[in-house]
Amino acid sequence: MAAGSSDNLLDSDSESDRSPRCCSCSPSCLDCCRNCRGPKVYHARVVNVGRPSKTQTFPSNRINNQKYNLISFIPLVLFEQFSVFLNLVFLVIACSQFIPELGVGHLYTYWGPLGFVIAVTMIREAVDDIGRWSRDRDVNMATYGKYIRSKEVSVMSSDIKVGDLIHLEKNQRVPADMILIWTSDRNGSCLYEQIN
Repeated sequence: MAAGSSDNLLDSDSESDRSPRCCSCSPSCLDCCRNCRGPKVYHARVVNVGRPSKTQTFPSNRINNQKYNLISFIPLVLFEQFSVFLNLVFLVIACSQFIPELGVGHLYTYWGPLGFVIAVTMIREAVDDIGRWSRDRDVNMATYGKYIRSKEVSVMSSDIKVGDLIHLEKNQRVPADMILIWTSDRNGSCLYEQIN
């Protein structure tokens, strides 16, 4: 690129490679969409302290760490198990035993171990997911003090909204991202421990 042409960011070779159409402006489709759409415009976010917003919607404060639900449990566990190469090979070998010309032994010698591994995995995943559900329920049902018109009312963690004024006690879990407004410490300090 010539030193005097600061307005032109592309040299002549790369300009000839690009066509004026949108989809060929870059080799990557994601880059193409970013270039054609223009820069992202950010708008100011207004949070009404102590009052719910009537114009903006925010995500809820409900915590959900579960991997499965009742409908997706069996398909997702089977998909995870058979995405492991050796389990998939063992499934193909077990299925091949249904073909009389390929059958080597009894079906239970192939399907028994495979069924046992899948059953143990499903039980383990179910126990883990129930544990996650129980911990999520405990966290979501924890109560906190919320100030409404200078009065403190009890509210569950899952019902905390953006802009709520929350009263936290000493050693109490912080239920959401918060801004510290006041502390009861005479030095005005607050200690917190971040746990991931």
